[in-house]
Amino acid sequence: MRNLSYDLKTYDLENYTIKFDENYLIKELIPGEGALLTKRKVFDEYNSKNWLMSASIYNDEDQFFIGSKHTYDSDGNLLETRVEQSDGSEKLLKAYTYTAFGEVNTVLNYINADYTQEYEYIYREDKSLEKLNYSLPEGASKYSLSESEYIKEWILTYNNGYKYIYIYGIEEKIEKEYYDGVLIYNYYYRFEDGYGYSGYTYKWEWHEDGILRERYTLNEIYKQESYEYFYDNGNVEYKDFYDEEGNRTYTEFYDEEGNLVNTEYAS
Repeated sequence: MRNLSYDLKTYDLENYTIKFDENYLIKELIPGEGALLTKRKVFDEYNSKNWLMSASIYNDEDQFFIGSKHTYDSDGNLLETRVEQSDGSEKLLKAYTYTAFGEVNTVLNYINADYTQEYEYIYREDKSLEKLNYSLPEGASKYSLSESEYIKEWILTYNNGYKYIYIYGIEEKIEKEYYDGVLIYNYYYRFEDGYGYSGYTYKWEWHEDGILRERYTLNEIYKQESYEYFYDNGNVEYKDFYDEEGNRTYTEFYDEEGNLVNTEYAS
């Protein structure tokens, strides 16, 4: 059952007066001095099952500001939320559908006539969430989740031709950037115990017209460890090596077949 409820932790309750009706349902939230949310909220109507049907918000002059109306199915799942404007007009705000086992299947988030968000939830046979897809006017986003419902991959596609793929592994996160279907950059982030994925790249690769051209690698303290430049066939043309402080120590040169042909040491 996914009937609408309000989490009072959203509110800094010491700055609010809460009024209840005879059934101990919240009837009104009245902000006091220092309240984060400053408009008075009235919970106008509950049905016989105590599901919230409508609510109103009033401005600082205690005039009606905006209202909401909610529709449910027979199981108590929220189907639709409509917003009532101060001029009396209504518009759809959110709409939901559900799976046969009661989980959210789709969500439509209506911002205005030109901007909507559509979410689709896809489940495995064991009812765990496998994919989450959502579309926006400027593009689309797709999440793939593990059986434990951790994010494995996130694909973000924009209408301007850019696409980003984020791959979440045990030891690192990889970010891949494309333009018009051609790979441009790979960025690599370490997973650090107690912190999660680092906000700093330890390795990145530049692709020229989809061909790997350069690779930078940093050591554990994020100093330069190596730099590689590649032939068109993917073999290393030359590779710079650095000491622990990030100073270049020597360079190896290779032919197109991958054979080492020369080593040059820094002076």
